[in-house]
Amino acid sequence: MVSSTGILASMVRMNLLSTIRSYGAFSVGNIGLSRLAFFNSFSPRVYSRLIPHYSTVNKMSSVSPEIKETNITIFHKIVSGEIPCKKVYEDDLVLAFHDINPQAPTHILVIPKKFDGLSRLSEATERHQSILGHMLVKVSHIVKENDLGDFRLVVNNGPNADQTVFYLHMHILAGRNFSWPPG
Repeated sequence: MVSSTGILASMVRMNLLSTIRSYGAFSVGNIGLSRLAFFNSFSPRVYSRLIPHYSTVNKMSSVSPEIKETNITIFHKIVSGEIPCKKVYEDDLVLAFHDINPQAPTHILVIPKKFDGLSRLSEATERHQSILGHMLVKVSHIVKENDLGDFRLVVNNGPNADQTVFYLHMHILAGRNFSWPPG
């Protein structure tokens, strides 16, 4: 019997990515392959191109902000305390915690505690100016307090930028050398 990893590797080699993309909710879980095993088989870049975003995420990118505001994400549940996180920093306006799927030795997510319609950075308006500034100042504080040294700050904006949770968040990546261009 051919392993799931072998099948996926063959598909990549045969350039069948367009075929895979035609399946809306194709995911690692559908083929019984753990994310860890999959990441060990392919680079994260290949993984992100091979596995399309879940259909609900793709649908969210095209709906109005009013509808998005009612969609509950994992970050809503983390802010409410329904889902635990490994906190790095918290104040009245922002929460910072370790990513459960780190892309660097240190990978911290910074989110506003109040969603306020900010599913992505491109939806920011004048009313979001203070929270965005506060988030950036707190990134600096977190980096200094945790002695992270040089770091990369990332904001993915939309499904084509590999945004998977539609609740504005910033990634602090540190602890390794980064190349340019990213991705």
